[in-house]
Amino acid sequence: MEKLIISVLIVVVFIIYKLFSKAEKRNTARKLTHFLKNQESFTIDFDQVNVEGFMFRENVEVDLYDRELSSYNDEIYLSIEPFDFKGKYHKNKNVSKFSSQLKTTFNYRGSEYKYIISGLPINEITFRMRIYQQKHLTIYVFKDNGAQVKSTLRTANNSTDFNLMMGNYFFVDLRFLNEKGIGVIKLGICKTN
Repeated sequence: MEKLIISVLIVVVFIIYKLFSKAEKRNTARKLTHFLKNQESFTIDFDQVNVEGFMFRENVEVDLYDRELSSYNDEIYLSIEPFDFKGKYHKNKNVSKFSSQLKTTFNYRGSEYKYIISGLPINEITFRMRIYQQKHLTIYVFKDNGAQVKSTLRTANNSTDFNLMMGNYFFVDLRFLNEKGIGVIKLGICKTN
């Protein structure tokens, strides 16, 4: 009877944990969407976006269920229980991986910008199809107002404070690709007028 109660409690705690983690992910995505809505944005057409990619084969460690393991974790080779195979090294396997890059050129306030995002883990054809369905990319401009920094150098008017202007940054939201590890990506700094 005690084992049954403990088992039920463990299952209930696990279910509550899963529900809270899903709610936290949705809340984070909602906050990011709200943040991006408040930023200046503009769209660029599909013809201003060039996607290139390639496929390569890589030899990786997998567990008994053919799930890829992180080679940075030393614990994948160790097991306390002799029958614990989940998440533990089983064999090496050749897997196909994809790497795509996005090249874009656009004008913003009279200046032309050219950016390349490389190393996106998505198939080139799938990438092109999803951008084509989206019909455009939205570029967000994050305005960094800088920070007041105390300086040891004196300026002409003997003031030691000066404004460190970091500049404005471009971001692109690639969450519509629905791929793990691809989200909002920083393109880079833009010129300020």
